[in-house]
Amino acid sequence: MAHCRTDIAASSVFDGKPVAPNMRSGPMPFMPHAVALRFLGQVFLNGPVDGGLVRALREGLFAEWPVTPAGTTTRQALEMLRDLAGPAAEAVYPDGDDARWNALAQDLERDHAQLFVGPEIAVPPWESVWRDKDRLLFGESTFAVRAAYARFGLGADRPGNEPDDHLGRELGFLGHLAGLAASGPESPEFPSSESPSSPELATSTGFPTFMPDPLDAARAFLDDRLLMWVPMVREAMQRAARTPHYVALGLLAEGAARDLHADIHALRAAKAVAPAAITRPSGA
Repeated sequence: MAHCRTDIAASSVFDGKPVAPNMRSGPMPFMPHAVALRFLGQVFLNGPVDGGLVRALREGLFAEWPVTPAGTTTRQALEMLRDLAGPAAEAVYPDGDDARWNALAQDLERDHAQLFVGPEIAVPPWESVWRDKDRLLFGESTFAVRAAYARFGLGADRPGNEPDDHLGRELGFLGHLAGLAASGPESPEFPSSESPSSPELATSTGFPTFMPDPLDAARAFLDDRLLMWVPMVREAMQRAARTPHYVALGLLAEGAARDLHADIHALRAAKAVAPAAITRPSGA
């Protein structure tokens, strides 16, 4: 199965570097989800160096994960990544700071390649391979995901090279929806046909005049798409990864998706039980 690596820019950029998951800009509670999911999107798309994983490990940023409180799966993954960035890393790579991180980066790049790039791919990162009857690229799932992106004026910037249903794109799309929910349509950050959208995706030429509610869309996308196959990817990563870092990343991808789903559900449940305003008839 052939795979072409993308040249997509980092999902969030600050001074030319990927924004690590300790950036807490924007209103609560969904901007932290946007930061976390876009970070994961860029790691799965672009690898551990270009995607920002090595930087996050080196700077201890997994101790500052933006989504709090996090679910059990996320907490387990973060604990693993924090441990791997500390004394455990020094024990495996004892030759000084720069040498240690260079060696770790090389090991992580090799693991990313054998898991997701190939030539023999251990864990296909595309939904259609896991869910469609024929288990081929550009299957029904690819086009369903493409339609979901299009409702928000988005599309894969190089769809012929990297299918729309890549795990990194789906995570980035959910991050984009969480960012929309945090900003709101009245915010200057709300996208228009002239403004940048999700850097894991590109603004399409046919920008819609009406978009669905981003949280409703995110919950539907989680229920119908990502949460239907990311547990299988996580299990496959646990079996095939050659580094414990990618075992943890599989857990973190599933945990981040479930954390967003839980917060959307909690918000909707709170709104459902909120007392409605009562209008009494005149003279009552």
